[in-house]
Amino acid sequence: MEKIFRIVLWTSAWNGVAWKLVFEVLKKVLEGFIPNSEISILLSRDGNSQYYDSFKENAQSNGARLLEFPTTIDFQNKNWRKAKKAAQNGNKELVRQWRTEHDREILRLFPELATADLHVALGWMRIFSEEMCAILGAINLHPDLPGRYMGTFYDVIRQLVLDGEQIGGVMMHLLTKELDMGPAISYCKYDIESPGSNFPMLWQMWIDACDDDPREVFVNLSDEQCDANALFGYIRGLGVAREVPLILWTIKAIVEGRIRIDNGQVSDADGNILRGGYDLTEKINQMLVNRKE
Repeated sequence: MEKIFRIVLWTSAWNGVAWKLVFEVLKKVLEGFIPNSEISILLSRDGNSQYYDSFKENAQSNGARLLEFPTTIDFQNKNWRKAKKAAQNGNKELVRQWRTEHDREILRLFPELATADLHVALGWMRIFSEEMCAILGAINLHPDLPGRYMGTFYDVIRQLVLDGEQIGGVMMHLLTKELDMGPAISYCKYDIESPGSNFPMLWQMWIDACDDDPREVFVNLSDEQCDANALFGYIRGLGVAREVPLILWTIKAIVEGRIRIDNGQVSDADGNILRGGYDLTEKINQMLVNRKE
């Protein structure tokens, strides 16, 4: 009998972005894109989320095994508020302690997590403790190429435009206690100004709308202004289109042994360290072409 590869998706029911990723990945896994695998969802409310009940109902109706994370140890917890206030005053030790206690409670409530084969954080909205990183070896999505820009997709796209980058990307990396600092596992690239794209038109429209240096104006847009900006939306769309395919192909490569994660190191099937991650650009582009056909 073949071994069943156990995957756990970690997410917070905080907004529709996390929903889309989780349910698209869940759907493809259940359809057999990753053979001999089963999937569970660890779901956190993260406060009084208006999405929680709908997320829970959708997850269960789609056949996912749901692990519900109690609100007593989430970000509403009094100890978290106390730790956060201390961190604002320069004392980060209470935050470190809270994260460690928080993660130990998760493992106490769900001991089966320690024996799952792969953990994928999709909108989990919190940093793993050093102890949890060592136990689980979870992976995470990041909206840029390995070794380049850090931060949210807002931060990354603003920096892409400021620096005049021609190539964008998405990557999966190993979660560490330091935000966005884990080694790259996989990535895909995309051309921001591909032949026949709308970029030249949108860029010219942006130039015409700016009285000052258009790159400097763009980098100073707020997140809300970015959401309403056509140029930003175009670049963001290129990345979003590749997120689910990259997650799926990365999981598939890990299940099939083409990518290995051992003791905080990422290697290929022959044990060679993958410095900079596994390039899945060709696989992702083919998947996007197949979607259009």
